Amino acid sequence: MADPAITLHRLHLQAVLDGIGRRDRRALMQRLGRAVHADVQLRFRQGRAPDGSPWLPLKKPRRRGPGQPLRDTGRLQRSITWQADAASATIGTNVVYARAHNDGVPGAPVRLPQRRFLGIARPQVELINRIADQWLQQVLDGHPA
Repeated sequence: MADPAITLHRLHLQAVLDGIGRRDRRALMQRLGRAVHADVQLRFRQGRAPDGSPWLPLKKPRRRGPGQPLRDTGRLQRSITWQADAASATIGTNVVYARAHNDGVPGAPVRLPQRRFLGIARPQVELINRIADQWLQQVLDGHPA
């Protein structure tokens, strides 16, 4: 089935774009921040990178059990926060060792394999697009978004 055709006159389209431009996008950014944060938390529980690939397993088992990469104490996972304003949503952590785990550390004397927990891949782009589409539809329908 083909997509339904939409005809907009140039002046109508400009009015829609002007209305969206004046709208406070804070609600959209908050939705995006909450959704991407929830996605990061889910992937922590699953032990998966943003693209869905599994994290490398630990080479050495921990004394108190088999251990799970990046989850032994829970500190890193709990440190993931988000914030939003009218122009952006930011997801991150203030834990000093987070970058080393997310990006990996090659070479000797210390080698730390990459276990990406923050980042944007196709699943996050699709999530962001769905939320933005829903927000835009609400705006176009005249609902407060």
